[in-house]
Amino acid sequence: MANPKRPPSREVRRLREELRRLMERWDAVIRRGAELERDLARGLAQLRESRAAETLREIPVTQAEHPDGAIRTAALEKAGIHTMAEVLGYSRKELVEIPGFGETSAERILDAADRMLEAARQSVRLHLGQDDPAALPVLRTVYRALRERPMAAQAAEQAGELRSRAKVLEQESLPASGFFRWLFASRPQRERAAAAVEDIRALLESETARQLARWEQESAQADAAGESEILREFEEQAAAYYTAVEDITGTSLPDTAAHGALSDELIQAVESFPLDTSRLRVTLRRYQTFGAKYALCQKRTLIGDEMGLGKTIEAIAVMAHLAAQGSGKFLIVCPAGVLINWCREIEKHSSVPVLRLYGDDREELCTRWLSEGGAGVTTYETLQRLPLEGLEHLDLLIADEAHYVKNPEARRTAALTALAQKAERVLYLTGTPLENRVEEMCFLLSTLSPETAAKARELSDMAGAEPFRQAIAPVYLRRRREDVLTELPELTEVEDWCEQTPAEAEVYRQAVQAGSFMAMRQAGWSSTDTGKARRLLELCEDAEEDGRRVLIFTFFRDTMAQVRRLLGDRCPGEIHGGVSPEERQRILDEFAHSPAGTALCCQVTAGGVGLNIQAASLVIFCEPQLKPSTETQAISRAYRMGQTRSVLVHRLLTEDTVDEAITALLRQKQALFDEYADRSAAGDAQTRTEQEWITRTVAGEQARLGLVPAPESPSPSN
Repeated sequence: MANPKRPPSREVRRLREELRRLMERWDAVIRRGAELERDLARGLAQLRESRAAETLREIPVTQAEHPDGAIRTAALEKAGIHTMAEVLGYSRKELVEIPGFGETSAERILDAADRMLEAARQSVRLHLGQDDPAALPVLRTVYRALRERPMAAQAAEQAGELRSRAKVLEQESLPASGFFRWLFASRPQRERAAAAVEDIRALLESETARQLARWEQESAQADAAGESEILREFEEQAAAYYTAVEDITGTSLPDTAAHGALSDELIQAVESFPLDTSRLRVTLRRYQTFGAKYALCQKRTLIGDEMGLGKTIEAIAVMAHLAAQGSGKFLIVCPAGVLINWCREIEKHSSVPVLRLYGDDREELCTRWLSEGGAGVTTYETLQRLPLEGLEHLDLLIADEAHYVKNPEARRTAALTALAQKAERVLYLTGTPLENRVEEMCFLLSTLSPETAAKARELSDMAGAEPFRQAIAPVYLRRRREDVLTELPELTEVEDWCEQTPAEAEVYRQAVQAGSFMAMRQAGWSSTDTGKARRLLELCEDAEEDGRRVLIFTFFRDTMAQVRRLLGDRCPGEIHGGVSPEERQRILDEFAHSPAGTALCCQVTAGGVGLNIQAASLVIFCEPQLKPSTETQAISRAYRMGQTRSVLVHRLLTEDTVDEAITALLRQKQALFDEYADRSAAGDAQTRTEQEWITRTVAGEQARLGLVPAPESPSPSN
């Protein structure tokens, strides 16, 4: 057999050099991932420092205090030093040189400034507002990290094998790199060298090299991204940005914020549960990971996280884990308005197959789901008409907006409860487990654990909340926005009290005389020239100037029509109970890309549930609702994880009308919720029924306007 032909030495040296550069470029991709993590940590520290300094710029030196005694600040102000931030710009020596300001005062003021600065650092909220120039470097780093960290991870995963291969090829190709090396090489060495040269050539032209080139191109594009592109993406994907920050830096809230009111023993059991995320396509926040583990560990649970925290993602994580472990039949029951959103979210964030069990072909699709498994998504109304007689076992039942089944007499409640008996795991999701009566919450718990619900009822009359929290902890987990989403921007709520026009007052008087509570509530929208209409128009004009989109909520279809007449082209769409899920999603998609000042008018019972509308940052209620949970749900359509702007909430109220009585009722009901459900506690809900309250309120308004004799005051008892 003839000796192998010697490859040209110059060509061999070129190929070997390109191989070395290939490996250097490969390592550079990996290094960029680590560098981005360091850049992000450094950027966040600088942002925190900047915001802490801003806080001190708002604190006058006159507020400086020291435990060792008073600080004389008159001399500082005379020298032009007015804020604690300005104090930090001076050294001790410079302060002492100020006339009338001695060494003791200098030491005390600097110590006070240092303590204030540290306190400010600790209290800074991680809010990456797009209107904050100081946050742009952090946003740019996250923008790059979202693209380059996956590349770095993939490169690191393949690096070991690639380095070993490159080292072998370099070593074996060495005899072909020069005349004398080839001359003194053995025949087997020459054969290996010739083969290695061809292998190097193939590697440099392989998919591996092309992948590296694509990574480098994507990295260069990320580096060159303009400010507008970064801010646009942040506005659309803010939740992903904050999740990346938490994942990259490992910084988040203390674990206690994610644990609600659970016992240490239960927390330990949940934390040790091994969550399989292999079929998940989204990175979970720490509190979401805990929520998913809790649901899996406890099997039949109610997650009552405040709205806007991503309960849907937690439920999808539960499904993805079970699917990865071999389970395959899941059923999600939800209101019709969020059916499409559920299907989209499952497809986007997991590899679990989805079937929409809804519409004219629901029976055919249900038969297919029973056979093939996956995630079946249906509505509370459709559930009662699905052919589920042959269903013997269900791996997971998810009930979204579970307060829909709070009434034990309702048919949809019976249908869901019967299905829950066949499910190995049940997960209820609702941000409002209590709306009017504590018994509603206990009923929801009874479907999951009759023993827990019975114990909760026994403890509901107790003065202390702690025994109740401990009793329901195996079933109920609730976290609040302010506890786990410290990055959320400010929420400002305003009551806009409007004056009646003469025509409006007459309409209201007629409604009171007729004893029509609903007509009384709508009198403020009897025309497009009422006090409320004028204020709404002002707010929408301000929103356009401020670059905000608007969500308008009302209970009444007639009011929606008046709002659309008033706003014209500014309000191109509306959502109410008669809008199909497909049309609703189209309207929401268009609204998300509409110009500033655009308004979306929603019937609060339809648009206030289950939708994500972070595109809006001004929320307006045309009239007060009868339950605080209704308003809270509506606000949470905009004020939720992913919101980048401060959210303004305006409640349009009319003086000297039933709005005053409803507002007072809302405060009472909110206090009840805060005491009993918000902290996983319960109490006596001996409140009058809604209808009794309405009757009494209408009578009171009739008496106030002199339309009926005022009731006699009861005689004082002896």
